[in-house]
Amino acid sequence: MSGEIEGLYLPDYAVELFLEVESKTRQPVVVYKEDAIGYDSELRVAGPVRPFHEIAISPGYWDYKVHFVVNALYKLWRLWEVPEKERYCPASESGRMLPLGEHFELFFKNRGLSKERFESLSRFLYEGIVRQLTSMTMDIRVERELAGFLPEHKPQQVEYLSRQVRDLEPSFNPKLLSVAPERIYAASSAMNVVLAEEAGEIAGVAPGSLITGSAYHGMGERLRELLNSVAEDGAEGDRVATDLWAKELELEDWFGWARMGELG
Repeated sequence: MSGEIEGLYLPDYAVELFLEVESKTRQPVVVYKEDAIGYDSELRVAGPVRPFHEIAISPGYWDYKVHFVVNALYKLWRLWEVPEKERYCPASESGRMLPLGEHFELFFKNRGLSKERFESLSRFLYEGIVRQLTSMTMDIRVERELAGFLPEHKPQQVEYLSRQVRDLEPSFNPKLLSVAPERIYAASSAMNVVLAEEAGEIAGVAPGSLITGSAYHGMGERLRELLNSVAEDGAEGDRVATDLWAKELELEDWFGWARMGELG
């Protein structure tokens, strides 16, 4: 069986989850393609400025829409499982560039760039590493949970996670070190090691040699140990795991936590 939600055809279990989340959060959920999105998909939680949840999906990943919708809906369900005063989202300073050390390293590695392009690259790298740090532990924990309790969704999950493992391989190209600050590249690579190995285990595919042979593989294994040490469930455990990773990677002061109602 399947159903249609605003023109989007979903399996029956996804329709049930969709309707349950809208009822639980008392906010509608909107799903759409977004050409300008910088990632495969993005969940934007409803707030004072936007009274609905958005699930934006890149056109290049539209074939995996069922998984993105189920993944995002489950994240919303988990967030609303905790009392309102305990619902936190990561927050960082808009438009912020890299700290001074990484900023200068980026400058010396990219001296041919104009001031505008260089500053744009600095902001891009700062925002990218913060987004990776503040989303990946939750992403992994959610994928683990979906694999455990929603077996009917497993084919959709495996299809996407297999693609994700392949997509991660180019990020381990050592040539990227000639452009990016080493600390940024190291932190990103270590986190991607964990994601590739976790996704690969669920999907039953082996990460490629660039991943398994990365100089930061050991660093990634340490992050995985920290992730597995978290005893707390749900959204609380996500925050604990993220903070452990931030401390290990010395990125604690790059972001903070804000109550969900305080965000726009």
